[in-house]
Amino acid sequence: MTNDEYLLHFIGDEPKWIKEVPPLAEGSVVLDLGAGDGRFSYHIKKDFPGVKIISLDLSFLRCKRCKENVDTMVAQADAQEIPLKDETIDFLMCNQVIEHIADENKLLKEIRRVLRPSGLAFISSVVVSRYSWHIYKDRYGVRVADPGHQREYASVAEFQDLLKRWFEITKIYTRRPLFSLARHSVRLLYKYRLISRPPFDLFEKNFLLRWLQKLKVVALGYRIVEAFLKKRAKTSAEEERGDN
Repeated sequence: MTNDEYLLHFIGDEPKWIKEVPPLAEGSVVLDLGAGDGRFSYHIKKDFPGVKIISLDLSFLRCKRCKENVDTMVAQADAQEIPLKDETIDFLMCNQVIEHIADENKLLKEIRRVLRPSGLAFISSVVVSRYSWHIYKDRYGVRVADPGHQREYASVAEFQDLLKRWFEITKIYTRRPLFSLARHSVRLLYKYRLISRPPFDLFEKNFLLRWLQKLKVVALGYRIVEAFLKKRAKTSAEEERGDN
């Protein structure tokens, strides 16, 4: 899968979880960790125009796309080594990223480090059952939900236990992902080079596509798990180790 195909894989309308984000004061600093093409930065900027957004991604190409699409402050960096000072972020979003990261605990430790004491983080991932329908293969030829996954969580409890090592969970919920037939059709047309690369806002500008994208089916065997988190008190062991 090329970078352009990977970019197109993530184009979508406003996610429901953004409506759950509490009011962000003007001047608040938001970090979009694993920002990709800027989809979530775009919606946060639209809903909270007074905030300062930092969009971080490992890929140079995706940082370039993000800058073109959203015009936020963009940083190319590894999410496991965030180039920011301690306790500088008011709200952090890490949506469908943790399953792509080599060391999930290192990522969570970094998120906790940069989050202000009063800050809030949103982290989500996907839970995949053995009966799920996979349309991709990883480099080993194994069927996966996404070609870039380092791991796939087998249950909500597994994901929840991981988060509890580092944070206090203020809200956690699951939903079944809905599969837009129109969006997937465009992805397939582009994948097989039957059309040129669609613009970022294709489904917003075209009335017919905006209507057709609402026709969705359930992605069988998958659940999206989404959690809002805040810092918890450090354990004595963490204090002794000097953990952030």
